[in-house]
Amino acid sequence: MPPIFAPSRLVPGLALVLGLAWGGSLYAGPPKFDPMRAPLPQTGPAAVSVAASSITILQVDSDEGRHYRLWVAAIGKPPASGYPMMILLDGHAAIQTLIDTRDSAPLPGPILLVAVGTPGPAYFDVEQRAYDYTPDLADGQPIFDPRVPQRRAGGAEAFLATLLGPVQQALSSRWPLDPLHRGLWGHSYGGLFTLYTLLRHGDAFQFYAPTSPSLWWHAPLPQNLAERFDRHQPGASACVRLSNGSAEGRPGHHGSRPDAVAPDQPSPPLFSAADLVQQLEPVFGQRLQWQTYSGLSHGETFPASLGPAIRSFSAWSHGAASCGFDALKR
Repeated sequence: MPPIFAPSRLVPGLALVLGLAWGGSLYAGPPKFDPMRAPLPQTGPAAVSVAASSITILQVDSDEGRHYRLWVAAIGKPPASGYPMMILLDGHAAIQTLIDTRDSAPLPGPILLVAVGTPGPAYFDVEQRAYDYTPDLADGQPIFDPRVPQRRAGGAEAFLATLLGPVQQALSSRWPLDPLHRGLWGHSYGGLFTLYTLLRHGDAFQFYAPTSPSLWWHAPLPQNLAERFDRHQPGASACVRLSNGSAEGRPGHHGSRPDAVAPDQPSPPLFSAADLVQQLEPVFGQRLQWQTYSGLSHGETFPASLGPAIRSFSAWSHGAASCGFDALKR
């Protein structure tokens, strides 16, 4: 299908694999990362599909004058309390993956899926995501992407303000929203943003699904944030679904689309997966799930994690215990 583009104990503990993605540049041969190439469709019983004809496309501008495109899928009739709403980062790629997936089982309940991207034709806007999805260093100095020194970074606060401001306003003017059931999913740099939002502004959402987050980014920033997080922080009552691939960081592994998302790191993180889980598990307990996808590389976790995150969020938002994690077949 052509791209959708229009101008207008599953973990509470350490039971699952201790290996959070670091997204290095692992692959010596093709295929190389191409931001114009969509990731693969999802597979497996937890996959979620969306009909292209059901998607509403909106345009939103940030207070900084940055332009965003929203692909919105309203699934089912809105409950009396409004739609549970889940934001999907790298929106063009995310919505294409949902469209390309076929014949999935119904979701546990109505949901509003909001894929947030940019107006250009690329599935992955590498310049914009490097800015939007990365935090600053709180020292007042300009910050840049360690992989591409001329690329500005550190715009996470402004991007979160856009999600909570102009994006929410555009959505609420068209659909009733449930303010108590809001979710956020992101992969790689998007996973870093999702984790950062949880640890710094945890009451912005109630369900967080960081996939393969870039823990190496300006280390020890992610480590410091995790170590300061405790039961008294906003977001300590949230549901958290971490995921990664077992082949991330394994030289020589070639999946079907190993570089479907840009490599985000030149070397393994100083702050390890085990360290992250050790910090978060005492706070979240049964509200923390960690799933590792056997044999999948960094790019392959992008489509693999979408369906399980959406299904868990939908089940939780409609009353399932344990943050909806038990709704997944495993």
